[in-house]
Amino acid sequence: MGPTTTLYEPTEDFICSTLARVALNQKQRLVNGMTLRTRLSKQLQSGFEPDHYRIDWIKYGVVAMIDELCHLGRSFNASHPNDKYSVHDMIDVLNSAVATLRRQVETDETEEGV
Repeated sequence: MGPTTTLYEPTEDFICSTLARVALNQKQRLVNGMTLRTRLSKQLQSGFEPDHYRIDWIKYGVVAMIDELCHLGRSFNASHPNDKYSVHDMIDVLNSAVATLRRQVETDETEEGV
């Protein structure tokens, strides 16, 4: 007969303290992100473009969003032969998206991130 295996069953206190540490870590990550955003924003406003992964991520996001807006425009133009999508329409889409995001943050006091 081989050795027996004992299953570990965590206590409720262990589970609660672990969940609290995870939540604290997520909040700390949000605080770190907000601190970095503030610092980078000040540098950008002063005319200095820092070499930082957040700047690279923003640039990547801009390209991805413009590509998606172009795709939406081509689809719109194909569906509406008497109308034409323009850069101004792209700006309207972006402004609407920003307004929607702001409303979501305002209604959710604890921003979770994605």
